[in-house]
Amino acid sequence: MSKTISKKRHGDNTNSFEHLYQLGLTYIQQLSGHIWTDYNTHDPGMTILEQVCYTLTDLIYRCEFDVADYLSDTSGNIDYPTHGLALAQDIIPACPQQPDEYEAWLLTRLPELDKVWFRWCENAPGLGIYTINAQLNHFYALSQFRSDSGSHSVYTQQHAAISHIRREFYRVRAPGEDLADIELTGQRPLALTATIHISDDVTDVTWLTANLYHRISLWLESTAQNTPVYVIKEALLAEDGIQQIGQLQFTQYNDNTGRGAPVPVDNIAPFSYLKLPESSADSGIEIIQFQHPVDIDYADLAIQIEQIQYLRRAERLNTTNAPTLPEGRYFDFSRYESVQTLFPRNYHLAPGIPNHYNAQQQAQRHQLRSFLLLFDQLMANFCDDIAGLNTLFSLSLDSEATYHTHLLQDDEFHNIDQHYPPNASARLERLRAKFDDYPERKNRIFNYFLALYSERFPDFLHRQFNPYFSAEAVEKQLLKYKQAFIRNITTMTNGRGLGDNLLQPEHQGGYSQRLSLLLGLFPHTLSPLGYTHAITQHALNLVPNEPWIQSDIGKKVMPLLTPEILANLQPVADNHTEEGVDEEQARKIKLAMTLFSAQTLPEVLLQLGIDNRRYRLLHREEHDDYQLFFNANSEEPRQWLYIASHNNKQQLTQFCHQLQRWLIQLNQNSEGLYVVEPILLRTQENNASWSDYANRITIVFPGYTARFTNPKFREQVGQLVIENTPAHLLVQCQWLDFSAFSQFETLYTKWRQAKSNALQRRDNQPECDAIATQLYPLIQPPQAATNEALKT
Repeated sequence: MSKTISKKRHGDNTNSFEHLYQLGLTYIQQLSGHIWTDYNTHDPGMTILEQVCYTLTDLIYRCEFDVADYLSDTSGNIDYPTHGLALAQDIIPACPQQPDEYEAWLLTRLPELDKVWFRWCENAPGLGIYTINAQLNHFYALSQFRSDSGSHSVYTQQHAAISHIRREFYRVRAPGEDLADIELTGQRPLALTATIHISDDVTDVTWLTANLYHRISLWLESTAQNTPVYVIKEALLAEDGIQQIGQLQFTQYNDNTGRGAPVPVDNIAPFSYLKLPESSADSGIEIIQFQHPVDIDYADLAIQIEQIQYLRRAERLNTTNAPTLPEGRYFDFSRYESVQTLFPRNYHLAPGIPNHYNAQQQAQRHQLRSFLLLFDQLMANFCDDIAGLNTLFSLSLDSEATYHTHLLQDDEFHNIDQHYPPNASARLERLRAKFDDYPERKNRIFNYFLALYSERFPDFLHRQFNPYFSAEAVEKQLLKYKQAFIRNITTMTNGRGLGDNLLQPEHQGGYSQRLSLLLGLFPHTLSPLGYTHAITQHALNLVPNEPWIQSDIGKKVMPLLTPEILANLQPVADNHTEEGVDEEQARKIKLAMTLFSAQTLPEVLLQLGIDNRRYRLLHREEHDDYQLFFNANSEEPRQWLYIASHNNKQQLTQFCHQLQRWLIQLNQNSEGLYVVEPILLRTQENNASWSDYANRITIVFPGYTARFTNPKFREQVGQLVIENTPAHLLVQCQWLDFSAFSQFETLYTKWRQAKSNALQRRDNQPECDAIATQLYPLIQPPQAATNEALKT
């Protein structure tokens, strides 16, 4: 939006008053030129055209503000997450994938590390198993634990560093990757003994001493072979301010606490580090200036060294500050002033009624105001549309409207009640809803948000395979799926290649979350109860059809109906409600149905019982009641599943609809997925065949729900999984029946907990290996499927 008014003519501006006026005049001439010939300014029609064109320029002006102004709140701030906008510092930095990227990542997050070497495990190169070697920044470590003396301090530092490295790796590890070991190198400290003469021009002796320690530490960490001490001495003499080094000696401690018996060394081993003196009492360095020893504040010396280390670290990591976020200005775009206030005074359109007007003149005035109300209403609606851009271009689904109506008030249009029809608000709302296809328009906006991040949601998958919702409801459900996807856009894009954090048994990584949201599964954390709990919490066991039909309860509730009964079966009225079923209602459904008396649920009822077309009502006149049947066997048209009976047809119909909604809930709550990485199931006993476990992913699904039993849906899911899996990984989908999935889920939950325990304490590894041995066969595809895959 321009901040100044240009002096140039605006003839080429299609939004200018002159252009709008001329365009309106052209339309008038085309549509009514044969009866309207006076186009002078005194003509009332031309006056109306002038005022409408002027008002349109005001609406155009409201459309030319900066985007930030439309998205800002009353304080001028923008809620970026609410508008589906991820911050640059969150979404741009990529998670590590290569060894050098892991090294940089660890150095950035862990200031106690000075160097990191990220390597393939020697026993399994190229299999996704790594070994991490790290060297501590001992100046940092000593400053953090200065109050704790003795060997306990050093061991605490080392244990904490290893824990931090493990924590950071498993937070960002990719699927199919794991750690074999973490080792700390260079744990034998060196103590420095030296007498150094410095220049009389040196003003900050402490800083010079800190710089000497820093230079020596840099030199020690850069050497990869044994180095004589005199080489370091010659390097120090080249430093500014150093005049003479009378003595320079290093002593090596025989343990990593730095408190054992010191042994002088002439050659320094690789990865040695310099021990920082904690006080003047144990200091071996003496600084001579003006031919006198200089007292050094060793607390200040430690601070100076830390500052030098920090500056070096920041320079090496090339850290940058987060960019400044745009801010907007708040404007009340919904504020509207009637076009009638712009008319000349002789039109008498101002508030109030002139006393000298007779009845005819008042009627003419009322008629003109009602005619102008059409323009006022359209333009006031448009002002509300502009004000609603903040909500429209957000992730909010609270207001199911993309267009808006503005109910004019008396201060905006005097005596508006005399011009509005009865129930004006409801009429305007019905008119808006007639033209406002909210799901379609909001979906397009969400697609725009996704396109900002080069993402695309599989709408076709949910529209084509949709057994749980009506066609209208699935469009609204798509909005919820996309809303959740965009709210987690950082994880969905930046973290799409992250595996589960094995230190947290219930954690799902970005890869798992992305697949779940694309399939409309709303992941959060893995529940200890699992997906089978959706059925078992009702004390039910899902049973295959054939065994259930042959069971006592199956024979009891699945009679063969006579042709006379089949002819009298009536269809059930359509179900137009989509309300959920609470626990109390579910309990009543179970008690009312004979087939649940054996605590079993046949697969056919779970999978097909959600279809209202499979239910029929039978009116028994001799008993004066109604029976509800379900068509469970398409091969035998006479065999129907008895559901319930009631003497009231309407109540039985409501029960049928409630049963369907409950079955839909059971299906939806049973659907989920588990990402299993075979390489994580390796054990020490089978280390010779680790290559069979490597670079593979198995996605385990419950294969017994209405949607997940569809072969075409499974085929589409397999393709979607491949498209969203890193290219170097071989991925397969495993669909398990209720019994196998229940067994898998129990073992997998135990294994995740055991794996977490084993990573923190090696003593727990045998338990983890034992569970992994039982779990691994469950994720193997059937032999027939394996042979077919090998042929292709």
